[in-house]
Amino acid sequence: MIWLLLYILVMNLITYVQFAQDKRRARQKEWRISEKRLLTLAFLGGSLGAWRGMKDYYHKINQLKFKTLVPLSILLHAAALAYLFFDWGTPNDYLLLLAAVAIHGILFSFLAKNRR
Repeated sequence: MIWLLLYILVMNLITYVQFAQDKRRARQKEWRISEKRLLTLAFLGGSLGAWRGMKDYYHKINQLKFKTLVPLSILLHAAALAYLFFDWGTPNDYLLLLAAVAIHGILFSFLAKNRR
């Protein structure tokens, strides 16, 4: 259980950093990270990191595939997590989920403030 939450946290961090790096590279006219890679990271567990990266860096926000596929990946991950948590259903699992969400929010707020 804890490994799943740790995996999701790490994937979101990696995805967020990839969006930040791609935006920096776009500004400097350097080699870019492929859209396929960014979307793959989002679907492999980094959907919230992709969404925050899009919003914080105004990156890929006008592209239809990102506007539709990133929210879709968030919904799929939320549905999968809800299924797992309702299936396990112990109070400790819910507290662990709340703690993970709180840490996730704090971490991304910190990253958003220090992005420049």
